[in-house]
Amino acid sequence: MIGKKVVTNIVNTDVFAVGAAESLSGKTGTVTEYNEQNGKYLVEFDTPAEKWWTNQLPVRQFWFKRLDLRKEV
Repeated sequence: MIGKKVVTNIVNTDVFAVGAAESLSGKTGTVTEYNEQNGKYLVEFDTPAEKWWTNQLPVRQFWFKRLDLRKEV
């Protein structure tokens, strides 16, 4: 899956901070890493995600479970 273009599609919004799922869902990016210990994929976004808290830096990448990713169409 590394190197694949994906679109995020967050299934269980309850495991994310308030506002994070809304900001991160629907983002397009490329899978750059896989963490075997937690079973998550690091997605580097094509454009930064919107901030979901005040003093946050732009989110350019984030870890997702496989069920929150779909292939880019």
